[in-house]
Amino acid sequence: MKQKINALCVELEAKKFPPFPKDEQLSTWIEDLILFDSMFAGIVFSKKDNSKVSPYEIPQISDLEESLLKIQLTHTEDLAIFYECQQYVDLLKKIREEIVHVRPHPRIRKKTSENFP
Repeated sequence: MKQKINALCVELEAKKFPPFPKDEQLSTWIEDLILFDSMFAGIVFSKKDNSKVSPYEIPQISDLEESLLKIQLTHTEDLAIFYECQQYVDLLKKIREEIVHVRPHPRIRKKTSENFP
């Protein structure tokens, strides 16, 4: 898990914020993304360094994603920026899913019909 989180964090560090578009709604959304990302990154990087983080401390990305999908672009030249924003959100979601994903202990077996006569 740690290796995957590290790889995703490296990918996030290398990713630039989408440029500011002409579209006012999308521009405001990117401002929100910057604020969200700074909070998210602080939590994620503390987890990456083996600090304990509760899944409840890691913010949900669904509201951010939903607000992006509700935007109706007024400038078609901003479409490429919109797609960059979607890719950024997808990467944030992958990181969050990897951090909050709880794997069962190897000694704990799932109960199946094979376990019972």
